[in-house]
Order: sequence, then structure tokens, then C-alpha cells
Amino acid sequence: MFPIYAFGLSYGFDLAESLIQNDLIRYLSYPIWVWMIEILVSYPLLKLGIRLWDYSYLSKEKHWKGIFSFVHFPAWIFLGILVEYIK
Repeated sequence: MFPIYAFGLSYGFDLAESLIQNDLIRYLSYPIWVWMIEILVSYPLLKLGIRLWDYSYLSKEKHWKGIFSFVHFPAWIFLGILVEYIK
């Protein structure tokens, strides 16, 4: 999972930073970038019966097909700000 996040998020966050100039909107978009990576990787694997991670232990309104979790929204915002700060 670490290579997936490292590759996907480093490019996704850089793309967001170059496309979205408004800081607040960019920060709020970071979870969407993460979810896109999680969907692009996990959904095809789910069809093959493979789960890299599974959020289905949460109630139905807190995840989508166990692939990504809405609960982690603030964590992904914080991670995106941290990545910007570290670069």
C-alpha cells in the first residue's frame, strides 16, 4: 500500500497544487485525490476478490464498498498540508 500511496499521492497532490490556487479549496480536494487512487487500485482488485484494505467494518454511510472511508477525510487534508509543507 505504501508504494501505491507514495506514487499516487505525490503526483496527485502536485497536480492539485498546480491546478488549484486557492489554498482552502485545494486542502478540501486532497481527500478526493486519495479516494481516486484508492478506487483506481482497489476496485479492479475487488472484482478479482482481492482487498488491499477494507473499511467495511464501518457503518455503511462511513465508507464506499469498503474501498475508501469518509471518516478519514480530515486525515487526508492534514496529510496534504503536511506534504506541501515538507516539499
